[in-house]
Amino acid sequence: MYDDGGLASGGQLSVREAAPNGPATQDYIDAIAETRTTVSEGVHQDFLEDIDALGRV
Repeated sequence: MYDDGGLASGGQLSVREAAPNGPATQDYIDAIAETRTTVSEGVHQDFLEDIDALGRV
């Protein structure tokens, strides 16, 4: 029987083996840092105004 040392096909760790407890906070921070803005500055400002006008105190 062939023993691949716990590596998935291709010689890489599977997701389960690499992160048995799931993603850590730093994983999310790294992912967010790689995202880009998807709304315009105008829409962003409108949203902030809505929060001020409609948000509960």
